[in-house]
Amino acid sequence: MNPDILANTLEQEGVLTDDSVAQAFRAVPRHVFLPQHNAETVYKNRAIYTSTDARGGYLGGSDNPAEMARMLTIAELEPGHNVLEIGTGTGYNAALLQHIVGDSGNVTSLEINREIHDTARDHLQRFSVGSRIHTVNADGAMGYSARSSYDRIISTVAVWDIPPAWTRQLRPGGLIIAPVYMDGLQFCAAFNVSDDDHLTARALHSCAFVEMQGMEAPPLQYIYLGGGSALRIYSNEARKIDSASLHMLLSTDTENCHMGVAPSNHEFWDGFIPYMMLNVPGGYDFVTYTVAGDKKVYGLEGSGFALIAQSSAAFTCADLLGNTNCFAGVDAFLEIDAGYSKWVAAGSPHTNHIRLRLRSKQEPFDHDNGLLLKRRYHNLHVWLETGETTNGERSP
Repeated sequence: MNPDILANTLEQEGVLTDDSVAQAFRAVPRHVFLPQHNAETVYKNRAIYTSTDARGGYLGGSDNPAEMARMLTIAELEPGHNVLEIGTGTGYNAALLQHIVGDSGNVTSLEINREIHDTARDHLQRFSVGSRIHTVNADGAMGYSARSSYDRIISTVAVWDIPPAWTRQLRPGGLIIAPVYMDGLQFCAAFNVSDDDHLTARALHSCAFVEMQGMEAPPLQYIYLGGGSALRIYSNEARKIDSASLHMLLSTDTENCHMGVAPSNHEFWDGFIPYMMLNVPGGYDFVTYTVAGDKKVYGLEGSGFALIAQSSAAFTCADLLGNTNCFAGVDAFLEIDAGYSKWVAAGSPHTNHIRLRLRSKQEPFDHDNGLLLKRRYHNLHVWLETGETTNGERSP
């Protein structure tokens, strides 16, 4: 069981570009943190979940290694850094962090779930770093003031907003790295905090992390449809979706459509899908979706995004290179096809063109492009630097 196998894969995929991060992946054996899984599974570039809720939603595990590598890279960690991790999971990421910051650095890791915390602590002790990594069974939303100030606060769980405790416990010039929800998507970013507590994101990439639990858990982000809740639909507006009406719509005859192009999975998730999120045609809701495992429901499989209206819906599968299931006609599909043409005409912008900033809700904030998403503590402004976005305002 050799960590080099995973590191070589990540280097070949172009996501392991920082020397200190690469050394950590080669030094920390992932199998120690996933003892119930065989080596072939453990050293593949895939997320492995170890606990679920009653509906099959993921509560904890080991995140996709490529996403972990990207997150650790944008954190720009250095030896001696004092790091707070939100979400211990299996303990694997905490061990990677400790290897990077070295003996002169400190890692504190918070885990809200007692069972997950205790298991992770056992894994870290087995790897002989348990005495160097301080794990705490606590709600990460409050941070951990006892060991602040932190050079880096790294959340391995997706958040709805950046809790005020994190900015208070961050050292001046430090970074907060977190996956942030918006309209059924997650974007991981490194946030700089200004003197007036504005947060500006850089180094964005799309991602998929387990959502935060506890007092700062996101509002309802998904609904389930299909036998055995096989179809999971994600949206900021999930609570407003009439699941019975949507079931009826998806139960009509489906027509297979195709955009005539075959973008890669990466082009979909890091380019076209974010563009559509920011340019939703009038009368439609934008959602993303996942069909569990190898199941097929309503003719759907894999994962992707959809445009949904009362009279038409189109689900485009990123895993099947643009294959689209059209329900009750092709109106929604035509909007997706037109959106793709506009994306190409705009220069095919990707997530490196997306900009995020968080400003206090108490401060008047006008925006002339993109979306303004109202969160608990901040207004989240998201836009494309090309200016090819629609105007809009949404609140949870």
